[in-house]
Amino acid sequence: MRPRLISTLVAFGILMLAGAQSAAAQTVPATLTGEIFTISPPQVATNCNPTGTSTVSYAVSGLAVGPYAGPYTETGTFTIGPETLPRFVNGFEFGPVTSFSASFTVSSPTGQVTGSKRLTAVNPDVVYAACYTDQIVDMCACAFGLAYDATITDSTGAQYGDTGNSGMTLIKTATEASFMEAMVSSLLTPFPICVEDADGDNGPACDNDGDGQ
Repeated sequence: MRPRLISTLVAFGILMLAGAQSAAAQTVPATLTGEIFTISPPQVATNCNPTGTSTVSYAVSGLAVGPYAGPYTETGTFTIGPETLPRFVNGFEFGPVTSFSASFTVSSPTGQVTGSKRLTAVNPDVVYAACYTDQIVDMCACAFGLAYDATITDSTGAQYGDTGNSGMTLIKTATEASFMEAMVSSLLTPFPICVEDADGDNGPACDNDGDGQ
């Protein structure tokens, strides 16, 4: 093969490799739409007051399926108002969930996910629970009644943000302990998270290009 042709092919190969690397670098990970924390038994601690305010804390781990498949963990706490709603389970009334906060992680080959969940508004038709001693806890964030914010770290270390809603159920009785959750994003694609002065050049906020500007 002629030297000139070899040089041309080598140069072309370098350009193709650079293009592939650039495309890979620009690949945006998936949102959490379709992410499911499969049914697992939670650990639950309660302070039940059916006529006043009840507090429930939980911790759970298991396997997630969906765009980020792998082990998950979640810990959370929620409060329940007076349990006087026209909803019953085995004769026990439900009350509105008045506050909710949780944090979660997913360790997946696709990306590492960390996030938090919150209650955006008290809506007894959508998020409700029952707490009667430590033997009866039943909570439903139905119709994706909770909001989440998540950070996704890909294999290159780049970080992306996602936000959306989640629905979950938590049950703890003398004969049953289960937790399950599903998520749906409000975004089409996650947004890149700009780490302020990640290149250490003391340039403008979020100047990550390493050009000293």
